[in-house]
Amino acid sequence: MIVEMVPLNGYSGSTYDDEILDLIKNLGIGFRGNSTDYRKAFEEQLHHLGWAAKYRVIVSSNVTITSVRGSIALCLQLGNIARIFYDVLKLQYLYRSGHIDRAIIICPIQPIENRAYLNRFVKEVGCYNEIITVPLLAVGIEEGDE
Repeated sequence: MIVEMVPLNGYSGSTYDDEILDLIKNLGIGFRGNSTDYRKAFEEQLHHLGWAAKYRVIVSSNVTITSVRGSIALCLQLGNIARIFYDVLKLQYLYRSGHIDRAIIICPIQPIENRAYLNRFVKEVGCYNEIITVPLLAVGIEEGDE
């Protein structure tokens, strides 16, 4: 698994960054064939590491993100490109309400059909840095031979 990291909005790192990178590199399952299986395996490993299961952004709703641990939120986005910006909206809400102080977003490095991908995400988030202020670590993943 190839991993590329891009810190945004002053992201200064966290004690869990290496843990997440190790999880990605050692998961042993690809995301291209079946992203549902990848998500399930990823979330199971997160849980074993002490990350909360799906985190409800607003208690009175079913709006969730992938996980939270301490003051760090994490979103895994392998779906439609529009969904990654919805994740950013949820992360910004958690940041502004004081629930988190930084976030990690994981998506493919290269475009696959109309799915979210790193280069487009980084470019477009940069256009809104007066509005999107949550410190983010954008992590791109790509299946490959290492």
